[in-house]
Amino acid sequence: MELEEAQGLPPRPLAITLLAVLWGLGVLLYIGDAIWAASVSEGAARVAAVVFGGLLSLLSVAMAFGLWTRASWARILQVVLAAIGILSCAFAPVSIVILVYMLRSDTRLQFSGVDLGELPPEDAERLARDNSSIFTVAIVGALLLSMLLVGGAYFALGTLGLGMQNLHSLSQPG
Repeated sequence: MELEEAQGLPPRPLAITLLAVLWGLGVLLYIGDAIWAASVSEGAARVAAVVFGGLLSLLSVAMAFGLWTRASWARILQVVLAAIGILSCAFAPVSIVILVYMLRSDTRLQFSGVDLGELPPEDAERLARDNSSIFTVAIVGALLLSMLLVGGAYFALGTLGLGMQNLHSLSQPG
């Protein structure tokens, strides 16, 4: 890209697009999870499942929109959520990659709303190129690893007789 042409917002990096799409998919996941939890629960647990699923869905909609539009608040909230995600063993790998990516100076500039024409030429040139490919691959790889960890934990609990069906039957009276 010629520097004379570098005006407007920089192109959205693939890693930011991927995060926005994942949050968008999270909406469907949380709604489905709330419906499932409500169908196997009763009373206050049913209400809690629907409310919690609804809140997570709303958070996902906000994050998908905020990341897609590169709103500055979305970057800050993504950093906070990734830091919290590090505390969960299964999703720590993907949270660490996202946190490192979101704290980079190039990513910070992506969410600043600054016009490419207002930046020094070397910064404008760097932002005009999508240099997030390594982070995009790392996010996908860490997400797959996290999913394997969750699946492995679910399998291990099932083989120990602590699977979801057994836990559900233990929680039922009688």
